Amino acid sequence: MKEFKPTIFFLLRFGGFYALSSILYGMFIRKYHPVADPLTVWTANHTYGIMKFLGFDVAKYPTEGYPSIDIFWKGEYAISVFEGCNGFILALLFMVFVVAFQGSVKKMLWFIPVGFAVIYVLNQLRLILLTIIAVDFARHMHFFHKYFFTGLIYAVVLLMWFWWARLNRESQAETANEQASGA
Repeated sequence: MKEFKPTIFFLLRFGGFYALSSILYGMFIRKYHPVADPLTVWTANHTYGIMKFLGFDVAKYPTEGYPSIDIFWKGEYAISVFEGCNGFILALLFMVFVVAFQGSVKKMLWFIPVGFAVIYVLNQLRLILLTIIAVDFARHMHFFHKYFFTGLIYAVVLLMWFWWARLNRESQAETANEQASGA
């Protein structure tokens, strides 16, 4: 049982942090219903702004009666950006893993923001490409929305978790070597 202690404590920390942060995030979102929460509006505004900057003929409007923002391209409805589209819950999941896995606070202070930035950029690319796919390749929309981009983003998050674990394993090995040579 002793050899499983670190794993059990990791799972307890992860579950506890994730439950607490999910409850707090849920309370935050409910505060804004029936309109879109600020993170969703921010995400939709950035998608719209990036596309506009790149020369796309886009428009955005709050969805009447729903907590989302509709994005139109070429005068056609393309996508609705809901709370689940803002990438925050995935960023939260990423952060909870990093915190639960533990490690150097100094490394955590740069690693979490880098992870958030990677997730943000990937999510913006996803929303922009989904806008294009929805209008020009509508029959492929379900596949790209449900499977392709979901798999891609989760794979990147998994790779970042592996990177975090490796960074901390290397630090632990260095510390152990220093202690062994100093003893």
